[in-house]
Amino acid sequence: MAHASTDPDNDDVIDCEYCDVSDFMGYADPGWRMLNGPHQDQMDWLPSDQILEVAGWGTTTLVISPLHEDPAVAPYPQVLRIPKSNAGTHYYLSYRQARHPYERYLPVLYRDRVSVHTYRGFGYRNTLLVAVLWSSAPFEDTANSVVVRPLSHDSVSATGEMTTWIDSVPPESVEDLQVMVRRKDEVSLTWSAVRDGESGLAGYRVYRDGVLLGSTDNTTYEDPTAVFRQTYSYLVAAYDEAGNESLGNTVHVTIRGYGRSKEGKKNKHRND
Repeated sequence: MAHASTDPDNDDVIDCEYCDVSDFMGYADPGWRMLNGPHQDQMDWLPSDQILEVAGWGTTTLVISPLHEDPAVAPYPQVLRIPKSNAGTHYYLSYRQARHPYERYLPVLYRDRVSVHTYRGFGYRNTLLVAVLWSSAPFEDTANSVVVRPLSHDSVSATGEMTTWIDSVPPESVEDLQVMVRRKDEVSLTWSAVRDGESGLAGYRVYRDGVLLGSTDNTTYEDPTAVFRQTYSYLVAAYDEAGNESLGNTVHVTIRGYGRSKEGKKNKHRND
């Protein structure tokens, strides 16, 4: 277990090696304190159902129990984990109180407040204290579009409003759509893989004549329902975890025989 450090400017660089004194892996004085949220996760001192993974997009209200509570009786999760995507780490939010013998020497700065740490989630690495939240002053990470706003706290819980970014940017356009007629009633489609720099690529949707045929996470798709001597237009569009759909290329093909389609007129299209 590495040291409990601080990073008040949230740039993932240690500013002070031992200065998170909410944890005895910071400065050992003035006395006993419990481990911080990410250290408790690292040591498996909290069961997995007491660490809530915050995912998705939008604003929600979340409640956490104090970190010192017995996990077996705590009514709410005791740690919130939020991806910090641009650093490959996570935020850890925990609520600290001086209501346990081992928290007796917890400095006033941390009492009845929510601590925000970063940690990569596994392995030997310092935990970094980024902020301590009090009153209604929010914590904001504009680079990752994360906002945490304290709402209230009492002896049994802390309540906060959590906003994570809403991804409105579609993936890259699907290019190089190729059509192969394998039998008089089967068409094979292939295309180049694309990327999504926001919420992540979820897969591809395949349309025929404007109607959704199906979806796949591969770069190939088989249509076994084609009819001989019919002409079709195929479109493949990528979509991400937020549901945004990319532009796609439309390819027109007439089922006349086997082999690669020679009718490859392509038009840029977005399905809205």
